[in-house]
Amino acid sequence: MGQGKIQLRSTLGDGAIHLDRTQPMKPAPKGAWSNYPVGVIAGFLARGAKPGGFDALIHSTVPLGGGLSSSAALEVSTATLLEAITGRELDRRTKRCSARKLSTTMPACPAASWTSSSP
Repeated sequence: MGQGKIQLRSTLGDGAIHLDRTQPMKPAPKGAWSNYPVGVIAGFLARGAKPGGFDALIHSTVPLGGGLSSSAALEVSTATLLEAITGRELDRRTKRCSARKLSTTMPACPAASWTSSSP
C-alpha cells in the first residue's frame, strides 16, 4: 500500500475498505463492520500515532452478533495491530474500554495513555 493508504478486507467477502490516513476518517453507514476498525484507526491518529500504509485481512471465528463481543474483539485486535505497526502501546485499561467507547471516543477515554514515548 502507498504511504498513508490503508486497505481493510474481511474473509466474509464484504469488499475492501480504502482509507487515506491523511484525510478525515468518516464512518460507513450504521451497522457496517468497517466502522469498528476505522474508529480505532481514527483514535490512534487523534493521539498522534501515524501508521504508514498497510493492507489488513481480517478473519475471525467469533460468531457475529452472538453476544460474544465480536465487535470488541475486532477493535482490540485492530488496536493490537496498530500498536505493532506504530511501536506505540496503549495502556491495558484503555485497550479494555468498551467496544463503543474504544471506537468512538478513544482519544477522550479518561485512562487513555501510551506506555511508550516512541513516535
